[in-house]
Amino acid sequence: MKRGLRRKRVLRSCNSKSVRRSSSLTPILQMQRNTGADEIEKFIKFQDEEMQAFVAERDKLIKAHEKKMVGMRERHWQEEVELEKEFDAELSHLMEKYTLDGSKSMPAILDCGIVGECDATLRKKEEA
Repeated sequence: MKRGLRRKRVLRSCNSKSVRRSSSLTPILQMQRNTGADEIEKFIKFQDEEMQAFVAERDKLIKAHEKKMVGMRERHWQEEVELEKEFDAELSHLMEKYTLDGSKSMPAILDCGIVGECDATLRKKEEA
């Protein structure tokens, strides 16, 4: 029974001390809570400013990258156009070369329509 009484006394004393502590610490806790809220608000504002700065720098980086990509595509298309022009010039030169060498026979072949049937016609024109 003595143990039961001791426990009750201890519990009563603890409860009264904790009540006293909570009542005496309430203004301090409130100040800490207010300070904590202010700090949290400042941190959130700081984080928001940092995020805005990050987004602005990221946008600049993206625009610079897109500009480089456009320049690269333009250079690629210019090279491709130059290659096509070179090919067209070489093909035209080749066609002129063979057209000039066979200039007598080409119009006759085109007139006949079928090459096999034109052999006799070409021989006649060459002999004449």
